[in-house]
Amino acid sequence: YTTTHVWTMVPQGSEVVAVASGQMTTCRLANGTLRTVLFGGIDTNGTRHSATLYFDASAATPVFEQYIEDVHVPLPERALHNMVREGTKIYVLNGEDEADTLLNDVWEFDTQTEKWREIHLDHSWSPRFGASVESLGGIVYIYGGEADALEITEDLWVLDPARSEATLVESETDESDSPGLRAYHVMVEQGNVLVVGLGLKDVHPYRYATGWYGFDTTTQMWSELTVTGTPPSNRYGASAVQVN
Repeated sequence: YTTTHVWTMVPQGSEVVAVASGQMTTCRLANGTLRTVLFGGIDTNGTRHSATLYFDASAATPVFEQYIEDVHVPLPERALHNMVREGTKIYVLNGEDEADTLLNDVWEFDTQTEKWREIHLDHSWSPRFGASVESLGGIVYIYGGEADALEITEDLWVLDPARSEATLVESETDESDSPGLRAYHVMVEQGNVLVVGLGLKDVHPYRYATGWYGFDTTTQMWSELTVTGTPPSNRYGASAVQVN
């Protein structure tokens, strides 16, 4: 591994796979094969990409295979975006395109048909990167991120892909019990709770966000978590994944 600000990490079987740049998630295709799907990213020339790649880490020699998506539904190239799997679907959202324009579009990849489609929303969050995204029970949750003009956000959105609907969560939690302004942080599902930690609360100048928080998806309430042991030092651009 090399030192980098942008890591993505996912489980594949009994192993954890990590890459720098781009986003990826693990899925099982219609033929039963387990693959990690990698999308987008910035290369050494600063170019954003829109290629979809399959990665098999379980092979004797790990191999990448390029998947050519339907030419009638081209995904815009992007980096610093989010990617999450829910059931047999994979969702790509947010990020920054080749013209440095922030995005808030949503794309769905069906792992059974291996086709992409765009999900059009009537109401949505502002364009951004550096957000955190997690899925739970058929719903995709989006928290925080950096919007235009170096603005760090603290909004939590609920995306229902099946209905093509997005809703802003209006929690009654006291401000002191919520994560607050946060970007380039981590969010991971544990049971019915979304755990949020690390990241930045300001980028001009850089100021680190502190504390660990849990959002109960049943009660729609935040709470600050009491962390024991040796938590990681303040940082941003980390990645976290739950391994069962």
